[in-house]
Amino acid sequence: MLKLCILFLLFILSSVAVSAIEVTTVYTDDHYYVSSGFVDIDLPAETLSAILTDFVHYRNWALKGLDGGDEVSKEFIGILRDVAYLPAAEVFVLYYDINLSWPFGSKGHTVRFILKQERSSEGLIRRLSLKLEEKSSTLKDAGFYMVLTPYGSSARIKATARVKFTWLINLFFRLERYRRNVDWRIERIIENLVDYAMLAERVIS
Repeated sequence: MLKLCILFLLFILSSVAVSAIEVTTVYTDDHYYVSSGFVDIDLPAETLSAILTDFVHYRNWALKGLDGGDEVSKEFIGILRDVAYLPAAEVFVLYYDINLSWPFGSKGHTVRFILKQERSSEGLIRRLSLKLEEKSSTLKDAGFYMVLTPYGSSARIKATARVKFTWLINLFFRLERYRRNVDWRIERIIENLVDYAMLAERVIS
């Protein structure tokens, strides 16, 4: 218990330089929503790479604040409940609910994303991509991409999402509503990654 208290105090009192996270989204002529944002963080690329490639433990940090348990995410159309990694298939499974009134709302959905990764000659992750395995009742196509770029003892993380909804789901979205739903989530995922990395770095040091 004492160790946890000390770690928590270190987490509060220590400072790591992190730039502001700003995500922008456009709607393309071929009906994709494309969102992108980045953050510069004063942590080694090795620390971030280790977390980004620890796929089994994504469920410990990736969806914090996105699962409908707070005042913001509970209002979203899509409530992200959990994420699991299947090592043998190199696939992520995302569990979600559709937060709409009957008959459009429903619970217990899953969607699978194929994992691809590119590494540097030093073994650090350069680019992660999660590509929709097959279209679902809500998504025609989707991909999430994260790029890690070292800068001396610091690093930049850039995240991009490309989403194309089925016609029914697309009826409920306009660009501004999508931005409120998705831009905030991308920012939150990046924030979750940064928070998790900062805590991991302090435990190591």
